[in-house]
Amino acid sequence: MEFTDTLIKIKEFNHILENTLNKISHQNIPCFIAGDFNIDLIKWNSNSGISEYLDSLLINNFMPTLVLPTRLTSKSNTLIDHIYFYEGKHKDTVKIKSGNIISDISDYLPNYMLLFQENCNPRIDRPMVRLFSKKSIDSFVNKLQLESSPS
Repeated sequence: MEFTDTLIKIKEFNHILENTLNKISHQNIPCFIAGDFNIDLIKWNSNSGISEYLDSLLINNFMPTLVLPTRLTSKSNTLIDHIYFYEGKHKDTVKIKSGNIISDISDYLPNYMLLFQENCNPRIDRPMVRLFSKKSIDSFVNKLQLESSPS
């Protein structure tokens, strides 16, 4: 597919999407948009279609929660998986944590987004990574054995 064809398809998609975003933001309804859009946000400053797509989302207060590459190869990095969040009437009462899970299973990285209500206090004393220390493995095995042993 030629660059011009891709640009036209992105602009057509953006026109349809913009009408939907406008309706949602005017109704003040909280909303998530997520998917593998195959629109590389890293190229926002060199592709007018991508720039217009991103502008439409931002103008309607849909904030991107993923800002790092979601596909890594030896030749390129792309940000083609998107998660956007519109707070709607819950403005300033919601906290978001999001990112990619680093894995060598595939060159595509799994993505996640966690949503917290302001009055809900998530446990912040736990690390945001899995620890594979001897102590944590032994603790995990002991808990499994307790669950599997007859009562």
